[in-house]
Amino acid sequence: MSGAGPALCLAVAVLWGSIAGQQQPPEPEPTCQQVRTFFQTLQPGLKWVPDTPGPGSDLQVCIPRGPTCCSRKMEEKYQVTARLNMEQLLQSASMELKFLIIQNAAVFQEAFEIVVRHARNYTNSMFKNQYQNMAPRAFKSVGELFTDVSLYILGSDISVNDMINEFFDGLFPAIFSHLINPGFPEISLEMTECLRGARRDLKVFGNFPKMMMTQVSKSLQATRVFLQALNLGIEIINTTDHLKFSKDCGRTLLRMWYCPYCQSLMMAKPCAGYCKVITQGCLASVVEIDRYWREYIRSLEELVKGMRGIYDMEHVLLNLFSLIRDSVLYVQKNGGKLSSTISKLCTNSQPRQYRSAYYPEDLFIDKKVLKVAHVEHEETLSSRRRYSHQGVRNGVKVQFGHHDLKTKGPEPVINQIIDKLKHINQLLRGMSIPRRKTSDRNLDEEETQSGDCDDEDDCDGASGDGGLRVKNQLRFLAELAYDLDMDDAPLNKQLLNRQSKDGATANNLGSGQATLNHFTRVTFSVAFFLLLVH
Repeated sequence: MSGAGPALCLAVAVLWGSIAGQQQPPEPEPTCQQVRTFFQTLQPGLKWVPDTPGPGSDLQVCIPRGPTCCSRKMEEKYQVTARLNMEQLLQSASMELKFLIIQNAAVFQEAFEIVVRHARNYTNSMFKNQYQNMAPRAFKSVGELFTDVSLYILGSDISVNDMINEFFDGLFPAIFSHLINPGFPEISLEMTECLRGARRDLKVFGNFPKMMMTQVSKSLQATRVFLQALNLGIEIINTTDHLKFSKDCGRTLLRMWYCPYCQSLMMAKPCAGYCKVITQGCLASVVEIDRYWREYIRSLEELVKGMRGIYDMEHVLLNLFSLIRDSVLYVQKNGGKLSSTISKLCTNSQPRQYRSAYYPEDLFIDKKVLKVAHVEHEETLSSRRRYSHQGVRNGVKVQFGHHDLKTKGPEPVINQIIDKLKHINQLLRGMSIPRRKTSDRNLDEEETQSGDCDDEDDCDGASGDGGLRVKNQLRFLAELAYDLDMDDAPLNKQLLNRQSKDGATANNLGSGQATLNHFTRVTFSVAFFLLLVH
């Protein structure tokens, strides 16, 4: 028995060793198959993926603490993909807003073109129905006036005061030869120029030109600035859409998104805090726009409210025919006195040099008369180009304490965007409406003040005695009071037909308020696009 003990122990040890060997088979050699499969779907090029994990000594971003399945070439490919992914995400986020602004700008432009066309037809119809003899000559002046109106809204460098002065300069010779002196022979070119100059010096039309300038300039300036602002919004989104992220941003995105894949951690997701820091870093330069973009949105909203009230382009333009008609009646009323005075000036005397848009600047100009117009023009558009010198919040400095990204100043393209926003914001502020002392004033009360006339402007005479007034007719196309069988008769029929088929289009005519309200509501969503750091 004593000899059997050691032998039994030896047998048990051998048996235990064989059992242990069966329970713990040798570990298989690690491979990079999973990484290869994923990389192939992302960037075709299996030759860059190692078969087995290696030391990764050549890696610069995804520096491993052990064996890795990434190579230097894979790292470069991942970095390019990360930057492209970020750009595509931002473009997708802004796409809906961009096309919304584009659509609204197109609808708004179409709306004001229709308003201008109808306003021209109203005026032509007035001359055709009430002054048939002089109508053909008046049509030319009317056409030029409303062509200038359209060009001004689209941004042409035309003065509202000049276009209205030109209109009355061209209209008065026709009135003189057909209404004041019906038997007057065909006037010569010299006589025409004399009448044009006398028109301003003698204030033939009274205060009506000034009243017309006041009303038209305010409404057209608001319309022009609004369209400029919409186009700038499109430009800003397009510009920020195509900003290229820096290499530093690409490295941090690579580290956040793809470095875990080198360890076959395909399901690993970055935590929210880390993701936010990286996103803030990549968008730091864009954050510089934040302050000015928010002001841009607020100012647009205020302008939209004003365009529904005292800056209602539709209301002003569609009632111009009434103001023009009353100005003609004013001339007829004073025809006897004018005829005598003009006969002395332009008939038996040497041709005189009068102010006219066709005369050089060194000819005689009544500076006293032009002073008001000059000041009004300077304080509306051109002087708004002065920029504010307020300090700019440096989003780059504010956003980062993250060591992975190097802080840099704003890119030149960002500075250009900021300058353009400053400019348009100054224009928009110039169009803002001062708060009323009483908040219960209704829209009609605002509209009656659209001319901003004072006691000396004889505003009560602007509408005539019992004359027909067309109030926002485009909002009620089926109730047009005037026969618009001029050159746009087919268009009028199309508009009436479209009203029954497409109510939304009809609602967008006039001042475009429905469109603008929709625009301002959705525009606030741009904060997600430009202000991801908030």
